[in-house]
Amino acid sequence: MSASFQLIDFGVNGVLTNVYGPNNPREKPLFIDSLAYLANWVGQRHWVLGGDFNLITSLQEKHGGTRKLDQNSEKFNSMIHQLNLVDVRTTNGVFTWNNKRIGEHVVASRLDRFLLSKSIATSGRDHHAVSLPTIGSDHWALSLSWLGLGMQLCKPFRFEHCWFEDPNFWGKVQEWWQASATQTGHYMYRFQQRLKQLRQRIRVWNKEEFGNIFEDKLHLEEQLKDIQ
Repeated sequence: MSASFQLIDFGVNGVLTNVYGPNNPREKPLFIDSLAYLANWVGQRHWVLGGDFNLITSLQEKHGGTRKLDQNSEKFNSMIHQLNLVDVRTTNGVFTWNNKRIGEHVVASRLDRFLLSKSIATSGRDHHAVSLPTIGSDHWALSLSWLGLGMQLCKPFRFEHCWFEDPNFWGKVQEWWQASATQTGHYMYRFQQRLKQLRQRIRVWNKEEFGNIFEDKLHLEEQLKDIQ
């Protein structure tokens, strides 16, 4: 079920899709194809998909049971990448479903998730998902937070030529870039997150090494006025 939304106060609009994927393996290929078809209707708008997809993307998303990734899961994983969707990981656990058994018979899987369009993931605003407490159900409900709406974006990042004067600058950049290589998710999302971390590290380094050059400039101008 899909619906268009518009957050009037924030100037944000897009499409929200509530998903309940089929249990029958024979119906899953058509279900995956329907998501790709729906993407054509969404177009360039923001897109939030959430719900029970009844599919996993890797064996890391399953505990117990058959240790083999079937063709439907592989097709689902491929669809996520082809549509440039970002798979939002829950911050307080991996699995969202279990079979309510114990010991060697327990099976747990990540069947529920949120998928976001690349336009949301690269918007500069934070988003995260958490699993909520459950009573009775074999699924954990998920909650998605999309933070920073209505807030002004950070000041644009400006590259200062004076940084080249520091002989350690390029070594630091390489060190910081390698340190951010642990990002997970779609390649474009990982690239965006690494750039974000690099900007933050450079800003801190610039403040420690050079200080606020604009305040220094104003201070020198005031001193020159006093001399004159």
